[in-house]
Amino acid sequence: NKASHNKKVRKAGNGNVPFWNRFSTLLNLYNIGIFFVLLVVVSLFAFQSGRDTIEQHVKSRLVSNNLTKINQLNQWLRNNEETVESTAARPLVRKNVGIFIECMKSGGECASIKKDLEDNHLFSIINGDQDILSLSIIRASDGMIIATTEPSLVGKFRENEPFFFEGKTHTFTEN
Repeated sequence: NKASHNKKVRKAGNGNVPFWNRFSTLLNLYNIGIFFVLLVVVSLFAFQSGRDTIEQHVKSRLVSNNLTKINQLNQWLRNNEETVESTAARPLVRKNVGIFIECMKSGGECASIKKDLEDNHLFSIINGDQDILSLSIIRASDGMIIATTEPSLVGKFRENEPFFFEGKTHTFTEN
């Protein structure tokens, strides 16, 4: 009789406690809370790791693209310098420039020589090469532009410009 009374007490005790106060329910709620906290922490770590990886790949790609563009620009400049050097090295260009300068010194009529220099040597380069915008022949003694593809520049002095100083010793391309 006493054992049945204890069973009734236990049943009565378990039945009177609401489910949220039961130990098993509290333990389950605690485990669920820990699980969600861990899930959030792992998700944030995975997100940050993925973001860092993507940023690193983007930075690496940008650096690679910039290096490629720098190399292409340098190659383009070298090609333009070679074009200018080959034009300046032509015997007929050198001869005609010398004749033109002597004609200018003597005060003679030099328009036909200037027109020949511009049409046959300067404009032929500009028309054949879309990368070169203008070409000028500058007198080394004083920096005066004596022939050019830009008529408004003829007679102007460029003795203080970097391209004048640099151009006396080597080919100089201004970009």
